Amino acid sequence: MDQSPLVSICIPTYNQESLVTVSILAALEQGYDNVEIIVIDDYSKDKTWDVVLKLQEKYPKKIKAFRNDQNLGITGNSNQLLSKISGDYVIFQGGDDQIAAGRIQKQINWFKDNPMAVVCASSAKVIDLKSKRILGIYQDKAIMQKRSIASFIRQRNQLSGSIFMYKRESCEGIIFDPRTPIVSDWLFWVETLSKGEYGGIDDVGVIYPRHEQSITSSGVHKIHLDDRLIGPDILFSKTNKNFFSLKIARSNVLYFAAKRHYLENDLKTTSRFFLYSLSEAPLFFSYAWLLLPLIIFRMIGIDLGKIFISVRKIYRNI
Repeated sequence: MDQSPLVSICIPTYNQESLVTVSILAALEQGYDNVEIIVIDDYSKDKTWDVVLKLQEKYPKKIKAFRNDQNLGITGNSNQLLSKISGDYVIFQGGDDQIAAGRIQKQINWFKDNPMAVVCASSAKVIDLKSKRILGIYQDKAIMQKRSIASFIRQRNQLSGSIFMYKRESCEGIIFDPRTPIVSDWLFWVETLSKGEYGGIDDVGVIYPRHEQSITSSGVHKIHLDDRLIGPDILFSKTNKNFFSLKIARSNVLYFAAKRHYLENDLKTTSRFFLYSLSEAPLFFSYAWLLLPLIIFRMIGIDLGKIFISVRKIYRNI
């Protein structure tokens, strides 16, 4: 009998018929046998559910497949997944993410060496889906270096939650907050990390494809803005801690919103969000200051952003 811990791999899917097969097969073939792969399709309009059913028929002992009767959104669907898990450890990944070979065994070994820990992270390889070009290999430094939760909150860039494995028994009761219907994972992981010790393995644990449908991208989409701003407020109302760090988190969101509008050549809106970002973070803690020279030069007809991109392309071709 297999005495290794059961790992639940949770995969929410929606309109990912061209990507979900690779994602599920990567979860099956990563090298750790005692897994349950739970897939819940969020009432996709394409053939995602048909693809999932075919894979379940082929691997009935490994894949548990469900379909919502209506579209619940990513937060609602993630909570449906939470109600289905039975593993000792849990991984959430997108329907387009790919678990790297050996990742689960390495994280299980890490937990054995760190019995008081509740979360283990890995590195992530980000690729461009169209060109297959590697955009970078990234780590969540705050987690890997076991910094404070406040340090995690203040980070400008947040990686996909697919890098994390967490201990189920230590995190019972934590859900994806329905007040943030689109971008609820940041709050979920802050609350999970707050339950105990954490750290990570140096190896790449997930391949994260960047494409047009990715929730994380350069800047903040308008439909995500409220969620990203509400998250820090909800957290503060629950803990009454880390006020300064949460203000910086809000400032970072507004900075990315300003950045997106700058890339869309909307200087008026860029300037407004630039000021919003400065107002959230005191003194020079706002990354919005990085936009100030771009805004000034754009006002006089010089696009420093385009110049920088051109120089970078030339540098990469050398």
